[in-house]
Amino acid sequence: MELGLVELLRAAWIAGTLPILIASLPCSRLGSFHGLVLGFARRGKIMKSSSHHKFTVPQRFFSHFYVVAVVWTTLLLIATWIYAHRMAPIASEPFFYSDLGSYFAGRSNTFSFHRSQLINSENKFRVWLSVFLLLLMEVQVLRRLFETLYVFKYSPSARMHIFGYLTGLFFYTAMPLTLCCTCAPNAFKFGKSEVTEFIVKGRSSMQAIEFDWWDFVNAFSKFGWCQWIGAAIFLWGWIHQHRCHAILVSITVGSYNYQKEFCGNQMIFREMRSNNYMFSGGGHFPSDVRMRYVIQLLVVCVLVVVGSLREHVGKVDEYVIPHGDWFEIVSSPHYLAEIVIYAGIVFGSGGADLTIWLLFGFVVSNLIFAAAETHRWYLQKFDNYPSNRVAIIPFVC
Repeated sequence: MELGLVELLRAAWIAGTLPILIASLPCSRLGSFHGLVLGFARRGKIMKSSSHHKFTVPQRFFSHFYVVAVVWTTLLLIATWIYAHRMAPIASEPFFYSDLGSYFAGRSNTFSFHRSQLINSENKFRVWLSVFLLLLMEVQVLRRLFETLYVFKYSPSARMHIFGYLTGLFFYTAMPLTLCCTCAPNAFKFGKSEVTEFIVKGRSSMQAIEFDWWDFVNAFSKFGWCQWIGAAIFLWGWIHQHRCHAILVSITVGSYNYQKEFCGNQMIFREMRSNNYMFSGGGHFPSDVRMRYVIQLLVVCVLVVVGSLREHVGKVDEYVIPHGDWFEIVSSPHYLAEIVIYAGIVFGSGGADLTIWLLFGFVVSNLIFAAAETHRWYLQKFDNYPSNRVAIIPFVC
């Protein structure tokens, strides 16, 4: 079962990466294929208006990705931790590996689920390493869910292709499973045996699950330099992605305030019309009322004209050039930060798991492909776009 899951995940990541790599090749014969893949990847501001509402869904459906990611990652984290707590208890002597060489030299052994047969040191390392990686990803998906629900304000007209939506759902289902694929089948067997024992013998046969923070502290204290450097890389990308998202949100809010101000001016004009300030045939108004009306009418006319200009500018140039943090060197720094986050995951895993490397390859190829299109969009939209910026990888592309 373990080989089946691992091979399935590896095949899925390869199948997802190859079309992107082929579409990225500088070959004129692949132009139509490039356009097809690009059409699936487009969303938001870089999606052509003509493609709206045709095989698309609202971009606010991004929240679905992170709801799935939080629920699934949390379930895997809890299940893996319970399995590690029961089958890989922490010993006083160190059993984790601190370098890549010892990790590569290890070999897999068959797990036993009998209470008296515990997991050997190498497999203890792998189980608790899965808990560690899932915990890092839990921090990431929780923040992304919060940002999607409470920070980002997606335009009602913003759309994304249905294929991109389904790809996102697949990614956030397969990605957490990839982080624990070496022990997930055994954890599943363990959980199944626990459920079977509960059904046969009843609740009295079940061991109480005691959450002990010292288990976490003691386990993580035995990690080597790879895990802690990986966590530091992860945190570095995590912080910068949050900062770049805040910059993007501030730009969106500024555009929204223009439209809000114009709507406010229209409300003032409607309020004046609802009062008895309008001249009617033969009606008589005191001179002070007429003067006040004329002054207010002039002020509102000026505000409406200015508001109309601003609304026009907002429609023609709704987006502005972002500045700050990594935006000074690349056009898609939030994508760059995502790559750094997953690079931290790869480094923290010890670099010996091919499945995690294939996951990283999918993330990198997908984000570079999307960032290149975003960069072209910026160059076409802004004549004064900074020439020193590249798409996503500083000083490279």
